[in-house]
Amino acid sequence: MSERLFIDADSDCWALRPVDPLWDTGLEILEMEARRLMKLFPLGRKAVIKRTSGTGWHLRFPQSRLTWAEMEAALCSSIVEHHGHRWFSMMLEDDTLRISEKPDGTHKPYTAKILEV
Repeated sequence: MSERLFIDADSDCWALRPVDPLWDTGLEILEMEARRLMKLFPLGRKAVIKRTSGTGWHLRFPQSRLTWAEMEAALCSSIVEHHGHRWFSMMLEDDTLRISEKPDGTHKPYTAKILEV
């Protein structure tokens, strides 16, 4: 069975904390992280970066086809992966992300950038 990698990132992650409160560096950091992971794992040539809320991001690799061992390695090696999502994914051996709005009324994730290398 092959798996697609999904990364859940929030701005409370040390790598995504803005140095300047007037400048959101999240998109640039996610682009660098996508390129780094694509060099380490067979994730294909495309990454989709989605904005989830004021502090959230999703990083998706639609062409990835990983074994579960590769999936765990990718989740553990990501510097932006939310620890709760990593733990939950590894416990269930399933890596999924929300595609709708949250019950608290935050917006649906929307595409911020499609990266092709």
